[in-house]
Amino acid sequence: MALAVAGALVLLDPGRLHLGPGVALGNALILTNGLCYATFLVLQRPLLARLPWRTVIAWAFLLGGIFVLCVAAPALVRLPATPVSARTWWGVAYIVLFPTALGYALSTWAVRRSSPALVAAYNTLQPLVACLLAASLLGERFGVPQAVGFALILAGLAQVSGRPRNGNGRSADRPFPKPS
Repeated sequence: MALAVAGALVLLDPGRLHLGPGVALGNALILTNGLCYATFLVLQRPLLARLPWRTVIAWAFLLGGIFVLCVAAPALVRLPATPVSARTWWGVAYIVLFPTALGYALSTWAVRRSSPALVAAYNTLQPLVACLLAASLLGERFGVPQAVGFALILAGLAQVSGRPRNGNGRSADRPFPKPS
């Protein structure tokens, strides 16, 4: 896990990061997001022992959506009532369906079949994917630091993906039995 996190940090180039007052809130929010997501992954595991993964994710979206609407309500009522273009609605639909719903559904499905730690480890692929997208869509160039970061991430994931075996040859990290 440490290898994969180190690789992600290399890609993010911690030398360029600073902790001034202008970025403290953003840094705190990113840290809080990571802690909340880790808690989400761990807390859903016992639920997945009793409920189908689709039910767990549906409730997570419903309850999370209610919370987000409560927090966003003051800003939403102040928005001017102007028409929204079809292109904007298509963009919103894409964000809701693919990176949000599909991403959370896949991570919940994966927690059901493996472990929260393994799913969290694969989140270190996000900076790698961001670098690949930046190169292909924005013309960014790769250098030695990116190659080192990629190698560390892949080495870390190879380590955590190796399933430990118990004495009878079966995986020690078996998924839950299917709910009846």
